[in-house]
Amino acid sequence: MAYLVWYAVDIHTQMVSTASLDTRDLFIWISIVIALGMLCLFLLFLQFRQVTDNVNKRLEREHRAAQRVKQSLVESTNLNNRLLETVRSIVIGVDIHDTVNYWNRSARQHFGLEKNDVLGRPILNIGINWDWPSICEKILDCVTSEVYSNRFEVEYFDANKNKCFLSLSIAPVLPDNDQRDGYLIIADDITDQKNKLVIQQRLEKLQSIERMAAGIAHEINTPVQYLTDNAYFLQQSFDDFKDLIVESQLQINTLTPESNTDLFKKEFRKTYDEYDIDYLIKDMPKALEQSIEGLAQISTIINAMQYFSTPLSSVKKLTDINNAITQTITVTRHTWKAVSNVNTDYDPDMGEIPCYSAAFNEAIFNLIENAAHAIKCKNSQNNVQGTIDIITRRNEQYAEIRIIDNGNGIEDTIKEQIFDPFFTTKEVGQGAGQGLCICRNIIVEQHGGELEFETQAGVGTSFVIRLPIDPIPGVIPDTP
Repeated sequence: MAYLVWYAVDIHTQMVSTASLDTRDLFIWISIVIALGMLCLFLLFLQFRQVTDNVNKRLEREHRAAQRVKQSLVESTNLNNRLLETVRSIVIGVDIHDTVNYWNRSARQHFGLEKNDVLGRPILNIGINWDWPSICEKILDCVTSEVYSNRFEVEYFDANKNKCFLSLSIAPVLPDNDQRDGYLIIADDITDQKNKLVIQQRLEKLQSIERMAAGIAHEINTPVQYLTDNAYFLQQSFDDFKDLIVESQLQINTLTPESNTDLFKKEFRKTYDEYDIDYLIKDMPKALEQSIEGLAQISTIINAMQYFSTPLSSVKKLTDINNAITQTITVTRHTWKAVSNVNTDYDPDMGEIPCYSAAFNEAIFNLIENAAHAIKCKNSQNNVQGTIDIITRRNEQYAEIRIIDNGNGIEDTIKEQIFDPFFTTKEVGQGAGQGLCICRNIIVEQHGGELEFETQAGVGTSFVIRLPIDPIPGVIPDTP
């Protein structure tokens, strides 16, 4: 195109310098030169129009993708909030500025305060009538050490001014950079549960819920953070592309046949570089890919939570044992990921086994948590990563599940006591001694199965579950 323009100008120059051409011939050649110039400008305009159309289409696709990512993020966040709303425990979320940012249904029922009364306000000024000095001390210990506080009881007055008791704990919410990102206050009313056995069993379960709630909040918080960052980045990128197009269109509108195309190109390139379009084109797909991975991670956690929170049933259901264990591993990730790896070796022919799925999930939860604790105790000084192996096998009579850890094992002197109520080797406040007792009750008493263990002090322990697989009349498929 540039060559054509040069060629036309050269012909024009030759004609002007040629004295033999009459006025009419000179006019004809000048007209040809002008026509060729206008043709070049028109072709240049068409080429630029095609480029801008392609950019517009690409921007539209990326904008729609960003909108889908944003919508999925909102839906995932809403689903997470709905899940926490179903928890019976009081769950209060507090950010790094000690301002309330989450207030679930149980908190509203116990304290008689609606979300509008507390959200965005300092935790100390929301009007809860309880033992603030003790709670503030626990909060300070929690955010300073960045570890879960032990369960402790506090008195409070409910919405009807009745004196009640709460079992309460503080749990830090930590992002990947290991800096404090607020904390959760998790509490349960134990006013009517003063019987020691009932209280201790409930505390054991509540501590698991506490750790699980904080762990899940942390697991979801990380992808939500970079999803939010990517959404903002994509939004800003779209705005930059839009501004580029608007400015380019304004420049196009000012073009005339006599315009200097080189100047137009230079101005367009300057605007292009100012918005760093090359960087945006390179990094926008990466942001979308990372966002999709984050949404998949959140979806996996939420699906596991939905499965794990299956209501208790009085009827055995046909349950996919391998899948139940996989979902429980996901839910318990916060308990083992810092101290061990979990490996699975499933029997592909395991099939569905009649059991109380919710109770079975609880037993597996407790055994995985127990294995993680044993590894943590053994490797607390050398910071070595342990291993938890979970193996399933099926024979003619039983479905067998083995949970093997390379923790500190069990001493011969206490082997006969580990299934006893209230027996624990954990430090005071770290456990109520109900986990293994509950597991034995679920497997042996409820399912008519077997729960045994093989151990060697200093080497590790293998817990073996055997569930009967004989057909049971009235068994229905499990539907999480």
